[in-house]
Amino acid sequence: MSYPNGKITTGQLAIGPTNTEFSVDTNGNIGIGFASQVVSLDTNRTDSYRLPHGTTAQRPTATTSSHKGYVRYNTTTDQFEGFGAGNSWGSLGGVIDVDQDTYISAETSAGVDNDDLKFYTNGNERLVIDSTGHVEFPIGNSRASVGIFPNLNNTSFTGTTGTGITNTTKNVEGFQLIDKWLDTYLLDTPPAPTLSSSDKDTMKVFIQWTNITQKQLGFYNVYVPQISEIRIDYVKSSLNTSQDWAHSSTVTINTGSIAVGSIVSCNRLEVYVDGSNSGMDGTTWKEYTIETQTLYDFRIYGVNEQSGRTLKYLTVLNLGTDGIGPPDIPTNFSATTASTTQINTSWTKPADHDSTTVGTQSEPLIEEYEVNYVATSSVRYGGNLTHTNDISTGTVSGSNQTTSKNITSLNHGTTYTMKVKGKNAVNPSFGNYSTTNTATTSQPSQPGFLSTADSTAIYNLNTLKGTYSNAYSLSGTSLGSNIINFNIVNDSSQPIRTTSASDIQTNVTPGDASASVGTIYAYGGATSSYTSNETDVTTPGYGQASINGNHDDSGNIIRLVVSDDRDHYSTDSNNNQFGFWRRIDFYAQALNTSTNYSPSTNSYSLRLKQIPTGGSTTQTNQIEFYIDDSNTATAVNNVAIVSEGNSSSVQRISGVPTFKTNAVFTLQWNQTDIANYFLNSNKKHTTAIVKTSGNSSMSSTLTIDQTDIGATHKYYTAPTSNKYQTSTTLHNTSGTLLAASSTPEEIQFNDFAISLTSSADNKFDEDFKIHVTPYSLYSPNGATNVSNAYVSTADGSTKKLRIDTNSINNDRTSSGNSSNSSGQHVRSGSGDYPSIGTGATDAGDTYNHDEDISSHASYVNELQLISGSYKSPTSAGSNGYKSYSGFYFPGGISLPDYSGITSDSSYRYHTLKYTGAISSGTYERVRLTLTQSGLTIDFSQFDAENHQLFLKVTGNSAYETGWLNCSNAVGVNGVGSGANGTRCINSTTSTASQRDCFIRSGTGSSAVFYVRIGLKNNINCSITNVSLSAASSF
Repeated sequence: MSYPNGKITTGQLAIGPTNTEFSVDTNGNIGIGFASQVVSLDTNRTDSYRLPHGTTAQRPTATTSSHKGYVRYNTTTDQFEGFGAGNSWGSLGGVIDVDQDTYISAETSAGVDNDDLKFYTNGNERLVIDSTGHVEFPIGNSRASVGIFPNLNNTSFTGTTGTGITNTTKNVEGFQLIDKWLDTYLLDTPPAPTLSSSDKDTMKVFIQWTNITQKQLGFYNVYVPQISEIRIDYVKSSLNTSQDWAHSSTVTINTGSIAVGSIVSCNRLEVYVDGSNSGMDGTTWKEYTIETQTLYDFRIYGVNEQSGRTLKYLTVLNLGTDGIGPPDIPTNFSATTASTTQINTSWTKPADHDSTTVGTQSEPLIEEYEVNYVATSSVRYGGNLTHTNDISTGTVSGSNQTTSKNITSLNHGTTYTMKVKGKNAVNPSFGNYSTTNTATTSQPSQPGFLSTADSTAIYNLNTLKGTYSNAYSLSGTSLGSNIINFNIVNDSSQPIRTTSASDIQTNVTPGDASASVGTIYAYGGATSSYTSNETDVTTPGYGQASINGNHDDSGNIIRLVVSDDRDHYSTDSNNNQFGFWRRIDFYAQALNTSTNYSPSTNSYSLRLKQIPTGGSTTQTNQIEFYIDDSNTATAVNNVAIVSEGNSSSVQRISGVPTFKTNAVFTLQWNQTDIANYFLNSNKKHTTAIVKTSGNSSMSSTLTIDQTDIGATHKYYTAPTSNKYQTSTTLHNTSGTLLAASSTPEEIQFNDFAISLTSSADNKFDEDFKIHVTPYSLYSPNGATNVSNAYVSTADGSTKKLRIDTNSINNDRTSSGNSSNSSGQHVRSGSGDYPSIGTGATDAGDTYNHDEDISSHASYVNELQLISGSYKSPTSAGSNGYKSYSGFYFPGGISLPDYSGITSDSSYRYHTLKYTGAISSGTYERVRLTLTQSGLTIDFSQFDAENHQLFLKVTGNSAYETGWLNCSNAVGVNGVGSGANGTRCINSTTSTASQRDCFIRSGTGSSAVFYVRIGLKNNINCSITNVSLSAASSF
C-alpha cells in the first residue's frame, strides 16, 4: 500500500512525504525523522520530546515492578522522574536518592542561575560550592567518632557555648564566629554590660545590668573575657550634651579591682542624694551624693589590661531623682531653765522627713535644726532688753541630728519664747516651726560689797622684790615677805599697789539710781601715819556717770584707782544701761615713791575702805611692806686662814709636818654690801668650809648669821688699805648691829674659827683652803665663792696648807706593832748588811718621825712616808723630797728641806721588825706579802730585780741568819748557815708581791725577824705594807 504522504510495505510502516518522518519496522521499533531505528523509539531529530507532565498527585498508578520504566516531568518538583528501583519514583536529573531527600542541586530554583552546587542529605543542606569555588559546609565531620569535638553525629549537640556556633553553622560563619570569640574573650576590652533596668525615687537613682558571661580557662586560673574592674562615669546631663563625657565635673567610680581567678560581681549602681561612705554593698555600688531632681548621664564599662582598644559602654542618659520636700514640724518642744545665762531645749524628731512625698518618709536624714528665741520680758530694772537670735545645732552626716540644744549667752532674769524647725540633708529649706515654749533664766547673785579679805596683797610683788626673799630686820626680827626693791619700782610701769578689789557692789538696793549710793576710800604711806593720807570717791547709782579713773589725795601720797565701773550683768553695747546692781573694781596705789616711799627700816602700809549708803562700813586688812635699795651682789675679799690655835694639831711624818684632824683654824675676811636696811630670809651673812684642792670637804660648814653676832663675835669695820690686816675697829660703835644705810660699810669678820672633822681623815693634800660664800638680801642664794689658804696679817704673804692623814694612819713606829703581822717600823741603818743595834749605822732601833731624813746621821738612808706609802724620790714626784718652807704651820715649827735628795741610783730603805711570828713549834719557811707598786723581779736570773729585799732572823744562835736575799731563788743547798746575801726564795711560788722564803730549820718562837727593803732613788716604785707569817709549806 502506498500513500502520497507515506507507505506501508511488508514489515514496515512509513508515514510522511519522504517516508522517514515516522516509521515502524518489523520489530515494532518506531523511528521519528528517519527509518533506521534500532530501539523501540529512535530519532535523529534535533528538537525535543515532550513527555507526560503533571504534579506529583497526577502521577499514574505505579506500585509494582510491572510499572517500572514510567517516565514523566513532575511540575511539583520541577524535574524529570521515573518509576524504577525500589518501586518508587526517582529524579532523572543529577545525583539524587530514591526518596529524593539526598541529592545535589545546581540551582536554587529553575532559571535562577546562581551557579551554586548544593549538597543535601536527609533533606538537609550539608555543603555548598559557590560560583567562586568556595566551599561552605557545617562545622564538623559527619563521619567523626563520638568524643571528637564537635561531634555532629551526637544528637545532643546544640552548639559551642559562647561562640554562637550550632550544628547548622556553616564553616565560613563558624570560623568568623571563632575569630570573633577569640577577639572578644581574649584580646579586646570587655564587652559592654547589657541593661536590665533603671529607675528612680526621691532618694536615689539605680541601674541594674548584666555582665557578659565569663568562661574559666581549663589550663589557667583565669576567667575570660578578663575584667579587672567595673567602672562607672557620671555627670550632669546638662553638662554632657555632646555625649563626650569631657566636662571636668565628670566623676569616675572605681568599684575595686577584681582578683585574677575571680569573676565580676558588681551589677548594680545606686546613687543617693544623701549619705556618705560610698562603696560596695554586696554586688551593688552605693554612691553618695548627687543633687536632687537633677538629671545625670551614666556609662558603665569594664576594663582590663588591653589599653589599645576602645572601651565598650552601657550608657544610661537623663536619669534623676524625684523631688524631696522639707521635713514636717518637730513635736514635743520644751524649754528648761539651766542657769542665769542658759536655757536647755529638746524636742522629738519629725516622723516624716519629706513632707512633699506621699506617705511617711524616713529619708533623707534630718541634718540640722534651728532654735529661734526672743526675749519677751525681764525682771531686771530698766526694762526688757531686745534679744533675739537663731541658733543652729550644726549639721551632721550619716545619722539624724540630735534633738536638743543648750542655748547660752542669754540675759539674766529674762523670759524667752522659743521654737525649733528642721532641715533634711537634701532640701535646703527648713520646714515649719514647732509650737513655742517659754523659760526664764535665773536671776544673778549679788556681786558683794568690799570685805576684809579683798586686796590683801601687793600686786606683782615677786616682780617688785627682784632677787629679794623674805626679810629680817638688822636686829633679827622677821618682817615677812613684803619686801620691795626700790630700784625696780616705777610709778608708771611698776607701781606699788594693792591687788584689785573686783566686782564690788556699790548699791544696796537693786536699781538705785541715786547720784550717790556710797563712798570708797584708799589710805597709804608710812605705817606710823598712813591713815592720815586719805583719798575717796563717791559711788553713783544706776544711770549715773562713770567714776573710772585715778583719784589722788591732796598730798599726792596715795591714789585710788577705779576701773570697770558698770551695771552688773549688763549686756548692751554701752555697758551702763541695764542691770541689777552697779559694780566696780578698785585698788590703792602709792604715789611719788621716790620721795614718799624711800628705803627705810620703817614700814609702809596700804588699805581700802567702803561705806555703802544703807550698808555697813568695811575696810580691808592693812598691807604692811618694807622697801630696801640693795641692788649689788655682796662679795668677800682677803679670805684667809690667819692662824691655827690647837697646839697638838701638828704631827711630823718622816720629818715633815702635817695637820691632824683636830686642827682648828682662825678665819678672816672682808665683806662688801652685806646689808642696806634689811637682812635676807635666813639672816645669813656667810658660810665657810675647808676643802681639799680636789674639792673634798674636810670640815662641817660654818654658817655665820646675825644671831652669831654678840658678846663673842663682832662686826668689825674693814681696813680701807692693807685689807689683809686684822681690824680692831668695831662697826657701828658696838659691833653688834649693822648700820642701816644705802651705802653700807665694808665689814670684817675676824673672830670665827673652823675645826677639821673626821672627814679630814685619810687625806693627802698640800694645798687645802678655806672657802667662803657671802649672802645678803640681794644675794639670798649666795654670791661668788672665794677661797684661800694661809695669809699673814702682818704682811699679806701667803703659804700653802699641808695635810697627810693617810701617812699618820700608816705610822707603825710604836713598839707594839712588832707583834703584828705588818711589823714595827724601825731604823734601817746604813750599808747592805747593817748590824742590829742602836748605833748610827745600825738597823733595828726605834724609828722617830720627827727626825730629818736629809741631815740626821741615823736617818739619811730612810725612805719618806708620803700619803701612806714609802716612796722613792722618783715615785714621790712633786709630793715629796722637796723644801717645805712654803707651808704654814703654827708655833715656829721648823720645816725641812729635802730638795737635796736627788733621784740617783742609790738606795733608800724602809725596815720592819716582827716578833711572835712563830707562836709555837719550829718552822723553816716564812711568807712575805708586799703591798707595793713598781717592783719587778725575775727569779730565772740572778740580781735581775729593781730593788733590794732582805730578811734577817735573830733570837737564837741555832737559827740566826745574816741578811737573806729575798729576791733570788735558793740554791740546791738551801740557806745553810744563812750568811749575809744567802738566797732564800722558793721561785716556784714567789712573785713580786709574795716572797716565799726558806729560813734555817728549827726556827722557834723566840725568833725576831727583820725585813729591810731598799728602793732606788731613780726607780718609780713604792711600798705601803709588808706582812710576815710563818708557813708550813709553799
